[in-house]
Amino acid sequence: MMVFVNEAEEYARQSSRIKTNGSGDAGESMGGLPKEYLEKFVLCLSPFAPHLGEELWQFLGHDKSLAYEPWPKFDPSALVEDEIEIPVQVMGKLRGRVKVPVAATPAEMEAAAKQNADVAKFLEGKTIVKVVAVPKRMVNFVVR
Repeated sequence: MMVFVNEAEEYARQSSRIKTNGSGDAGESMGGLPKEYLEKFVLCLSPFAPHLGEELWQFLGHDKSLAYEPWPKFDPSALVEDEIEIPVQVMGKLRGRVKVPVAATPAEMEAAAKQNADVAKFLEGKTIVKVVAVPKRMVNFVVR
């Protein structure tokens, strides 16, 4: 649940659709999040905090009790990530992080790492002796 809250805050921060609606009606979205996401979150929250779950369920515009709602269905496609964040090291020390596609080749990972401003300042004026790029894991530059 904490992961959902953290991701929701990040989504709301990046979203320009943030609405505050003092009427008590959540409408189609609330805080920039689709109502469907909020409903599923409240369904998962209800076994741990049933009274809070019921209050939130009514706030989302439902008349019936939350207790009789079906449990959310598992969707394996929701677990597939298109992009991952990998650490970039220079001489074994973490110097930055970059986002790359999951299927990125070592050459693409190296190129993305070199474009990172935090990493570039540690590579500036140095000769790259070796690049260790482990797909889906990390990039490390050995320099002189």
